[in-house]
Amino acid sequence: MPNQPPGKAVSIGTREADVTLGVKLVDALSDWLSTDDVRQKAASTQRGYDRVVRLMGQLVEEKKLPVYAADFMPEHIDVVIAALRPGVSMRPRARNVPRPRSEASLNTDRTILRKITAYFQRAEITRDDRGRYIKFAKAGGRNRNYSDLCLDSPEQAGELLEAAGRRHPRDRVVVALGLFCGLRESEMLNLRLRDVDLRRKTMDFYREKQDAYHFVDLNDAAVDELRSYLEWYEAYYAPLHEKMYVAPARAVHVAKVSNAEAINPRWPIIPDRRASGFRRDIKILLAQIGKPVAEGQGIHVLRRTFANSMIDAGLDIRDVQEALGHKSQATTERYLNRSFERERLRRQYQRPDFRLWGEPATRSSGNVVDIREIRGRRTQTG
Repeated sequence: MPNQPPGKAVSIGTREADVTLGVKLVDALSDWLSTDDVRQKAASTQRGYDRVVRLMGQLVEEKKLPVYAADFMPEHIDVVIAALRPGVSMRPRARNVPRPRSEASLNTDRTILRKITAYFQRAEITRDDRGRYIKFAKAGGRNRNYSDLCLDSPEQAGELLEAAGRRHPRDRVVVALGLFCGLRESEMLNLRLRDVDLRRKTMDFYREKQDAYHFVDLNDAAVDELRSYLEWYEAYYAPLHEKMYVAPARAVHVAKVSNAEAINPRWPIIPDRRASGFRRDIKILLAQIGKPVAEGQGIHVLRRTFANSMIDAGLDIRDVQEALGHKSQATTERYLNRSFERERLRRQYQRPDFRLWGEPATRSSGNVVDIREIRGRRTQTG
């Protein structure tokens, strides 16, 4: 369909009578970013939206995408995905360095494009949702063995804490916050001294994904680790004030000791400066204790270990969901790689005093309730 001048509407039959073809693609994308559905998202999610929109604007300037949004077709989605595929490293020391991206990692960008095309249809810019042709890649290349994505035992968690303590006290408290509190990396980065109250054994930290503060009670293990760390913190950086970061940026001095990276605890940290991230540090520590993990799974090993330890302690999955900050219970179940509804029914059926329809449960050799026999008795008595 040829491009139309701005503001001009055309009618083709009855189905396209209300379709406006004069909206430019860059203007339509800008309008989408200003909608409440986008503005209510977390800051990190909005940055992902902005990145895709900026790229699409560049492709329009390069004449790889049409000028008008009504001419945005499924084949143009493939052009955007191809432009996103090389990727750019967001690490502070390697910015603007191309890095390969797997097909599964592009699913986030495909979801953004799906939202954009759905908005075009709602705004009557296009007559149909052209994003329905988007095919999502299966994440078969990633490590999906969830037993490998959490620590195997409390002893291994202790080894990880000891390895982190030998490297630097800050690294040990980061591991402790993940193992005993289940914090995300962004939550660790934003945590300040004013957010921790060891006297009341509470912590009130900011959750970027929910754009709100979250109040939690600290367990004894977390309190002991934080108290020990803050004693060291105060010994080197007194007087402390509430705006200092709990796990701040560290002045990097690296020494090679037995082919392992070691950092002297006396080397300084910068209490008033926010750290750039802990993923690399956690992956190094996990490798030292013989627990190599897949790409992007360092911090989540600690969170999954925290979640599984809560379940093993007998807590309900809803408590785990609240502690991890998940909106959906399905997300929490994926962390644990188990269906709690199936497990609940299985435990209920295996109870020796289990009764079905008021009748005593009869069990076959396979330890299964004989439904036909119970139904037969109900028919005779009815």
